[in-house]
Amino acid sequence: MSNETEWESSKFLSKAVVYGGYSKGVDRSTPLYGFWSALSLELLARAALAKIHPVLLADPQDGKNILYVFGVAIPKGEPMSIPAKSVYTRCLSLISEYDEKALQHCLFMARARNTEVHSGDSGFEQMTHNRWQPEHYRVIKTLCDFLQEDLEGFFDLKEASAIEDVLAASSKEIEGVAKGKVKTNTAWFKGLPETERDELGAAAIEAAKTILGPHVFDKEHKCAACSSIGLLSGDRDVGRNVKLDDGNLIETITVMSARFCCGACRLDLNREELIAVGMSPTFTHERWVDPVEHFEVDPRDYFDIDDLDTSELEDLVRRRGLYIDEPDYGND
Repeated sequence: MSNETEWESSKFLSKAVVYGGYSKGVDRSTPLYGFWSALSLELLARAALAKIHPVLLADPQDGKNILYVFGVAIPKGEPMSIPAKSVYTRCLSLISEYDEKALQHCLFMARARNTEVHSGDSGFEQMTHNRWQPEHYRVIKTLCDFLQEDLEGFFDLKEASAIEDVLAASSKEIEGVAKGKVKTNTAWFKGLPETERDELGAAAIEAAKTILGPHVFDKEHKCAACSSIGLLSGDRDVGRNVKLDDGNLIETITVMSARFCCGACRLDLNREELIAVGMSPTFTHERWVDPVEHFEVDPRDYFDIDDLDTSELEDLVRRRGLYIDEPDYGND
């Protein structure tokens, strides 16, 4: 039984390059440029997921699709793969440099492609390529870097150089905006009375949490404007490592920095801006891990719960500063 299927990364990549060649060969002002670009982008994203493992492309609603990846023939019909939206969402979870901005561009291209092939309207007729092409180039480059492939199958060298110039100019603009925010907030904070600065600094962390709202991970970080302690926040983890430390299991999670907020001077930076002022694009978050849950241990496999001496458990709980309340029936 062979595991070779049509969902191999190399096969998707070869097809992506073919469609990329189609997009290079048409007039940029025609809908075909966007259409071929969208198809090439999806195939490239599928190639990236398949490089991790082809099973990531199998539609999980039917187990036969998963078995197909491992060489089991499908008796009737063709195996079903996940739709483009799921492909792009999984790229966000699994490819570190593929960020939220990349996801939104891919979904934008997927919607235009669906309009083109599933309706009587043109999904690409009204699209001005010079507005979406720089981000398209960035996403293609991200996926090519992940696949360790070059860009020549998707962009001519001169065209790529021109787009790089546009991206560089955009990066400088973001840097200017970010540094402008820092300068403005620094001047405002320094203009306050010292007592007020101290009060704001003392409450900075709690204020930042209120401003940031719900998020999964955060880490304290010195503010670039007022030197108070603010918070880096993020919801997307890109790596996890568990180690034994002094008898405890500690999980270190690497998180993509999404936002920085200082509750003292109210400096608020998005991901691109915080990177522009020298903050890290990632941070680590540590937490204690329950060994029973981590190793999926069922305690009942190792002792009879009826033989458990509850007095030892109660003593341990009290030594840890906890208390076991006796039931209060209220009828003594």
